[in-house]
Amino acid sequence: MSRKIYVISLEAAIERKNHMVAQFTSLNINNYDFFDAINGKDERNAHLFNKYNDSKRMIRKGKPLNKSELGCFASHYLLWEKCIEQNESFFVLEDDLIVHNGFLTVYQNTLAIQKNIDFFWLESNRGQPRQCFFEHSNFGIFNFEKEFIGTLGYFITPIAAKILIKQCREWIYPVDDQMAMFYFNKISHLGCYPPCVEHSGQFESQIDHSKQKMKYRYKISREVFNARDRLYRFVFNKFMVR
Repeated sequence: MSRKIYVISLEAAIERKNHMVAQFTSLNINNYDFFDAINGKDERNAHLFNKYNDSKRMIRKGKPLNKSELGCFASHYLLWEKCIEQNESFFVLEDDLIVHNGFLTVYQNTLAIQKNIDFFWLESNRGQPRQCFFEHSNFGIFNFEKEFIGTLGYFITPIAAKILIKQCREWIYPVDDQMAMFYFNKISHLGCYPPCVEHSGQFESQIDHSKQKMKYRYKISREVFNARDRLYRFVFNKFMVR
């Protein structure tokens, strides 16, 4: 039996939902549900953002998380809680991606993968795959030296969900950045290769990417923390990769 798929999608995003349904239908995948994304601009959801630490965010990046980013973080966080409460592993996908045919093979082999792997990404990585942790004739699950960018898709178990919940007691970065900092959160930094999902480019982003002027002191502190993160990543890859 294959694991369930949750697609994060705003309630009103009908076109995006239809886009995903058509792809699942073509792959003969039926075990999926749409998870209502949290609209960060809706004031009724403000109570979900009490874990956000604005002061730490400003020191590290020089600009606050916007409401869209907070809503995105909350959507994933609620799914991690669901994973733990139900004690069930599942896939998490966003609603603006292309699902390649290779996803079906990964999907059908999830139970075998899960025997030794608690978390893995489905999208591409800027780096090259290194050590293989699960091998199939059509794909492999590898670790990577660099962070994954975005949260297009991933597989998560209750073990990994508990780690993420613990490591995300404070929200400082966008959810994809905070999840990808494997040298801090200690979840498996593994990904499917070749990747089996990619951004479609068909829909306008629902995240506000408008630029804000940054104060000079924040530019300095940002670079200090960026250097710290690069150092942690280097040390982790050099000495702590299993």
